[in-house]
Amino acid sequence: MKPNNLKILLPLLLMLFAALGVFVGSRMNIINPQGNLFSFGYSEKDKLLDVINYITNDYVDEVDKKSITERTIEEVLTSLDPHSTYIPPADLGEIEESMHGNFYGIGVQFRQWHDTVVVIRVIEGGPSMMAGLRSGDRIVEADGISLIGLQNDSIMKILKGPQNTQVEVRIFRKGTDSIINSTITRGVIPFESLIAAYWVDDSTAYFKIDRFAATTTQEFRRAAMNLGFDRIKTVILDLQNNGGGLLSTAVSLTDEFLEEGKTIVYTQGRKRDKNVMFSSGAMMFANKKVIVLVNESSASASEILAGAIQDNDRGYIVGRRTFGKGLVQEQITLSDNSAIRLTVARYYTPTGRCIQKSYKNGKMDYYHEVTNRYLHGEMVNSDSVNVNDSLKYITPGGRVVYGGGGIMPDIYVPIDTSVNFYFYNSLLSADVLNDFSFEYYDTHKDRLLKAYPDEDQFIKRFNVDSKMMASLRKMAGEENLRWPDRLSADVLNEIHIFIKARLASNLYGNNAFYKVINQQDKIYSKAIEFVRNNQDISLMTNR
Repeated sequence: MKPNNLKILLPLLLMLFAALGVFVGSRMNIINPQGNLFSFGYSEKDKLLDVINYITNDYVDEVDKKSITERTIEEVLTSLDPHSTYIPPADLGEIEESMHGNFYGIGVQFRQWHDTVVVIRVIEGGPSMMAGLRSGDRIVEADGISLIGLQNDSIMKILKGPQNTQVEVRIFRKGTDSIINSTITRGVIPFESLIAAYWVDDSTAYFKIDRFAATTTQEFRRAAMNLGFDRIKTVILDLQNNGGGLLSTAVSLTDEFLEEGKTIVYTQGRKRDKNVMFSSGAMMFANKKVIVLVNESSASASEILAGAIQDNDRGYIVGRRTFGKGLVQEQITLSDNSAIRLTVARYYTPTGRCIQKSYKNGKMDYYHEVTNRYLHGEMVNSDSVNVNDSLKYITPGGRVVYGGGGIMPDIYVPIDTSVNFYFYNSLLSADVLNDFSFEYYDTHKDRLLKAYPDEDQFIKRFNVDSKMMASLRKMAGEENLRWPDRLSADVLNEIHIFIKARLASNLYGNNAFYKVINQQDKIYSKAIEFVRNNQDISLMTNR
């Protein structure tokens, strides 16, 4: 090689070796003489992986690497906010079923009674009805596996399965001496989110939604048509204890009530641009009055709908201040079929309110905030609500609304603290009321159906009698619950209504349950009173 060429190439070669050294060094972990780890380009991801590997390889006791990894993910997400979560593979399917609105199974509602699977209801037109199963049947075995004594989730895993697959069940039926063998072909089973729809009076329809699933809006439309859509003048939408669900469903259901071009909600995050969702104008319920029932357990998607109805002066919110969740999660499925739900944005009501309450003091304090409302008097007096004047907003109709922690209702309904419900709550928590109601149903089902052929007759004529109360008292004693020497009329009434509602549910379904249980719901009663006394309020319909 000529000297001149060497002069030209030597600097280039030195530069090439230097670049190669940097590249190799960035891929190497180097241990110095003191045994400490350092590296070029050592990332936080590498650091986390190294720590997990050191623990699994060198820790004094045997550890499960998968368990450590999952706990690490959970802790990281929990440290961000209360709603960023990790979903293990075993739980993902069940969670997605609840959001999709259906699953594949045999089509029965059941409960465990003395370690036995008892069919409460056979779903109309479902696989079990086609196979001849009846309410009251005991499913003792499925595909050769005894169901006696199994936990609920284990039973569900056995009875569920891919569509059109078969499951062999063995059934004991009261009044027969032999076991019945039946083959059931699994099919699509609706997992309905609208769990009740009935007439309150000739023009007021009640709808109870327990979550916002993919099928909720379609369920709502279908229920309204089945009731008789043209007769409906007022919609009572019950979102009490509805913890939320899909943002898209909250938007589509709200869209049913708003004229075109109204803001329903908008979202915005650090890495998410502002996204405003408007009403399309394709509303079915344009001329229907709207009342939305909420309480301290109404959250997320429920608050989106309530906020949009309130901020657009479209209807009235009745109840108590909602939970206060204004964070939007995005679900990301990982390669092992687990998932994370990561908070990526906040949502804002049409007036610009963010109703997310503070979570700066940690997850425990965040969820105990509702309990603190009781302690501070908010649940019995609306004047005790701590509103922030700096978060005051005005709706187009002139109503004052506030951000900073839930949706404050237009019509406040306090809880009843005048009665001591301690014993009643003890009966509920020990499951005594549920067990007694089911035992009575299971023993007297045929007689009850003969005496009360439909739910309306049952609701009008059936009463819990002294003989039933004596049996309940005996069952409570067996659970070591001391029956008080004296119970107030209010507490006795609560007990009677709960038993009657459970019997109605087992005999006739969810509509019957809510027709009875709503008799003791003060928020529901206040809404009915408001509707009947304010028939001409134009705010409640699109003008």
